[in-house]
Amino acid sequence: MQFQPQKITDTTMMRGAFQGRRPPWQMTNRRASFRSVRWKLLSLLCMLALLPLNLTANEAPALYVLGHGQVQIAGEVHSSGASIPLGATLQVVGEAAARLDLVGSEHGFITLAPHSRLRSEELSDGTVSALRLVLLTGTIQVDVDDLPGSGFSQLVVRTPVTEAEMTGTMFVVQRLRRDADYVALMRGSVEVRDTIAALDRAQQRPSQVEILPNQGITIDAEAGMGDVAAFTGSPLDAQTTALFAASAADDDGSARRRDGGDASRALHRRLSDARRVPGAEHRRRIIETLLGGEAMVGTDRTVRDVLGNDDVLREVTLETDLLLREALDQPLAEPPPPPQE
Repeated sequence: MQFQPQKITDTTMMRGAFQGRRPPWQMTNRRASFRSVRWKLLSLLCMLALLPLNLTANEAPALYVLGHGQVQIAGEVHSSGASIPLGATLQVVGEAAARLDLVGSEHGFITLAPHSRLRSEELSDGTVSALRLVLLTGTIQVDVDDLPGSGFSQLVVRTPVTEAEMTGTMFVVQRLRRDADYVALMRGSVEVRDTIAALDRAQQRPSQVEILPNQGITIDAEAGMGDVAAFTGSPLDAQTTALFAASAADDDGSARRRDGGDASRALHRRLSDARRVPGAEHRRRIIETLLGGEAMVGTDRTVRDVLGNDDVLREVTLETDLLLREALDQPLAEPPPPPQE
């Protein structure tokens, strides 16, 4: 007797046929839905990664006005009076120091020695914003008494070896070589951290120290922190020492006044009047634009909520920080060999 397969047409019988397990067509739909969400999330992350490449200097928030000197950004030379955006990496050109006036601050000046390279970043937890100045090469002098006017609550100078956090101070950080820095304080207070020691869980050497006015300290990647000693100009180079001493001897405040001319002052006033949009808010607006604003529903809204979560974004970072690796002069890993046929 030959068996004849029976076609199941009753929906009750169909449900019974797959009792205890999910019907194949529902599994296929779920897989398709998962793939859709996964590809949407991947596409959005790719767009966010490429977004900074599309931002021009005019679109990025202005952080400084160049008070004097010349700097080079992405191959283009900028002179006194130019506005410099947040996130730009700049290098001082020529043999004169460059002064950056912090937008919104009545007394906020960043002075860079010739040939110094600097990148400025914003760190935010959604409520508090900090300005991090990453000194790649050269020497920086920070002279900021009105940091809140700029919209930031903290300022940190970072190198591959050192972090110096200020509270209403004037101080200098100089990169002596790839694996050593020198920090000197003239007024106020500054906390100096050894970033290499901070990563050492065994805490075999001190990781931070607070120095007093007219003191300096050397931080070495291998040897750690040196002894805090009175600032005598050494080991800063002669040009930086002269710059530092001139600022310290400025009792009448004349050197603190901006001298970029009428155009520079007008630009600074215009930028100071504009409300600075914090990085988290700026990112949220970009995400909403990419996702179509309030029109998105269902899984797209879930993706938008995930991308708007600062905790998630901190984990899914799109930027690799190579400063410590560069400081320790460790070679990058070689690419894997090609597969053998």
